[in-house]
Amino acid sequence: MQNTKKSTFALLLIASILSFVGCNHGPDPGSAYLADAREAIAQARWNEAQAMAELAVEQQETDREALQTLAEIHRGQAQVALDADEPDIAFQHFQAAAEAEPSRVLRARDLLDAVHAGQLANRPATELAPIATLATRTDSSSTQAHILAARLWEDTPESQNAIDHYLWAWAADPTQIQHGLRLGILYLTHQQFNDAAYVLGQVLDADPSNVQAAINRAEAFEQARDIHAARHTYQEIIAQFPDNAGILFRYAAFLERIGEHAAANTLRNQAQDTLPGIDRRELRKLK
Repeated sequence: MQNTKKSTFALLLIASILSFVGCNHGPDPGSAYLADAREAIAQARWNEAQAMAELAVEQQETDREALQTLAEIHRGQAQVALDADEPDIAFQHFQAAAEAEPSRVLRARDLLDAVHAGQLANRPATELAPIATLATRTDSSSTQAHILAARLWEDTPESQNAIDHYLWAWAADPTQIQHGLRLGILYLTHQQFNDAAYVLGQVLDADPSNVQAAINRAEAFEQARDIHAARHTYQEIIAQFPDNAGILFRYAAFLERIGEHAAANTLRNQAQDTLPGIDRRELRKLK
């Protein structure tokens, strides 16, 4: 009988404690945790703020304000890490902010910030490129995200993944000649010769004196076995730069490949004559 009374007393005591805690946090514990988190944020007590915000999210998993607060805390922690020259920790917090943030635009920004922190931490492009691509899927209108993703993919063994991002950037702003040039060269690199010739033609329409675009377009035509178009492209750029030894040597090599040996030799001599301060006899010795 005495043991039963003790058990009943213990249960009543626990119930009283739980009742007190519930009253202390009010009818909505999630809101109380969120208020505690905001107070901790105001005083830059980031670890405490994170703990409170995570409890608020547990109580209100779909509550937008709780998720926004948690994302804000991770951004604050990321900035503290950057100020302390700890970009790897900042990288992790920006990723955590992106996971929590309900706004697509802000989430994309967090992902880009994670990439930039990762670059400071010397994380490899193979790790960062997919994060930048996720940013483009989160906010498809972000030119910054597309360009960053394209440049990162170019530094990986899967550089073909940069094509769609440069294509988007080039279509969004055709005045950015460099994006079209990179797109054309990527098409050429990955043996999409007709696409390369088309895009590089657009670049030349916008910038007729772009030597890099012309040379790569001529190569695309040659690889596509359109010898006439390749020859015409070389001739057009040479008409603008008749004393450019680099272009002349490339055209000579092209003529050699298609069997026009005499014309190729003549062009090589012409190219050598344009080189200042170099003895042509020394050039012949180097062959």
